[in-house]
Amino acid sequence: PLDEFMGIVEVNQVGCFLGIRTVAPVMSDGGTIVNTASYTGMTGMAGVGAYAATKHAVLGLTRVAALELARRGIRVNAMCPGAIDTAMSNPALLDPDVDGEAASRGLDRFYRKVVPLGRIGKPEEVARLALFLSCADSSYITGQPFVIDGGWLAGVSVG
Repeated sequence: PLDEFMGIVEVNQVGCFLGIRTVAPVMSDGGTIVNTASYTGMTGMAGVGAYAATKHAVLGLTRVAALELARRGIRVNAMCPGAIDTAMSNPALLDPDVDGEAASRGLDRFYRKVVPLGRIGKPEEVARLALFLSCADSSYITGQPFVIDGGWLAGVSVG
């Protein structure tokens, strides 16, 4: 439905735009903005068209902002997480009536099959990527998407 599509646009795409528009004017020169996109912003996924479209848009906004803010030394990059162990990847975490342990076992089996590293990612791993993109070790990186998905986007492993 259109209202659902627009709600996803408002949160993901407009939210990112408003974040950049709000912080960039007040940032000191040499700052860093790290947006959250998704690995679906680098590819597609059936059933989540609105979500994937907005994450593609976040990558476009990231690149444009990187170009526009580079003269001030402000770097802008985007993280593109795949499946991370959060309520979004495991909705059973939010529903006390669901056997969360059984649901998690089912998801674990699924991710072992589709993710080359054989597991779902941890929020701390994404946080470490954000930290890297915010520190001097990444001082010559701007306008880039960084996929953190255990190799899922690389393709399907056989065997």
